[in-house]
Amino acid sequence: MRSRNQEGAKQDLLKNLNENQVLITCDWAMKFLPRKFREGQNDWSAKRGINWHISVTLYKQGEELKTITHVHIFSSQISQDGSVTASVLCDVVHDLTKQAIDVKPKGSFKVRVVDIVTNLNAEKSQIKPITGITQLHNFSFDVNRITVWKAYGIGEGKRISWDNIGITEQRTNLLVKVDWTITAPQLLEVEVMEKEEELIEPNPKKNKRRTP
Repeated sequence: MRSRNQEGAKQDLLKNLNENQVLITCDWAMKFLPRKFREGQNDWSAKRGINWHISVTLYKQGEELKTITHVHIFSSQISQDGSVTASVLCDVVHDLTKQAIDVKPKGSFKVRVVDIVTNLNAEKSQIKPITGITQLHNFSFDVNRITVWKAYGIGEGKRISWDNIGITEQRTNLLVKVDWTITAPQLLEVEVMEKEEELIEPNPKKNKRRTP
C-alpha cells in the first residue's frame, strides 16, 4: 500500500513537470568485484568491491520525456555517507545546469571515474538529526523551512525551521579522473552485436591459389 501511494507522488510530479524542471532518481548501486566471475558466500557478505552511484534524470522536451544517466565510479574505497552523496548530487546538478545552457545536450549517458577529496578546514558538522527521519518519505524544501510527511498526500505535513536543523560546510568534493559521454548508446550496442556475430560465424578463409 505504501509503495502504491508513493508511486502516486512520482506520477504527479511527472504530470506537472515543466521544461524548466527535472526529476532525479538516484541511489548507490550494489558493489561489484570485477575480478571474479562467480561469488561465494564469503565474498557476498560484507563485500568490499567498487562503489558506484547512479542518477537518472527525467526531463521534458515538448511532450516527450527524456532521460540523462550519470554514473559515478569511485576509484578507491569510500564511505557512502551523507557528505559523499551530497557531493555526487552537487556534481549531477552542476552538469545538468551546463547542459541546460547548451541547445543540444552532448549525451544521454555520462560516466565519471572519481575520487573523494576531504576538506580538512571544514568546520565540524552542527546538523541536528530530524526525529523519526526513517519514517519520513516526502519532503518539501522552502527558503525558511522544510515540510515532511510520512505518506504522500496525507495531512498538511510537519514544518521544521532550518534554524532547528542547522547547516554545515561541505566536507568532501569530487576529483574527476576520467570523464566520458556516450552520445549514441544504440550504435555501441549494434557494434557489439556485430562483433559477437563475427565470433559465432567467422568469415570464411580465402582459398589459396596454387602456383603452377
